Formats: sequence, C-alpha cells, structure tokens
Amino acid sequence: LTTTMDLDTIHFCAGLHGFRISSDAGNYYCNAVYYRMLRMARHQRRRPKVILVHLPRHLQKRGQIRDLLDCLLS
Repeated sequence: LTTTMDLDTIHFCAGLHGFRISSDAGNYYCNAVYYRMLRMARHQRRRPKVILVHLPRHLQKRGQIRDLLDCLLS
C-alpha cells in the first residue's frame, strides 16, 4: 500500500515549509495507523487523500504545521 497523495506535491510542500521527508512510518503505533488508513481508503468509492504526517512538538509553535497542511490539501 502506498499513499494516495501526489508525491511531487508532498515533496514540494515539505521543502517549502522546512520539513524533511521520510519513508519510515515510525514504530508500531504510527505504522499501524497509517496502514489501516491506507487499507480503508482502498475500499472507498472516492479514494480520499491519505498521508501520515508526524510533526515534532517543537514545530507546533511556529505555525508551520497549518501552512504545511494547507499546502498539502490545496
């Protein structure tokens, strides 16, 4: 299973807002959540955009998260 979002958009938005891209969904919990979201999306008539975005707590104060998500979802 892979993300239903456009990878070029993900790379553009991440770079624009100072985030790095990783192909690792993390340890058990993050990986399980991401896999389940992808699996559920696969069975939807209209495939929703699915991506796991792990954002470190220290970035939450800079407003970068909202800007990143706005970019990803536009």
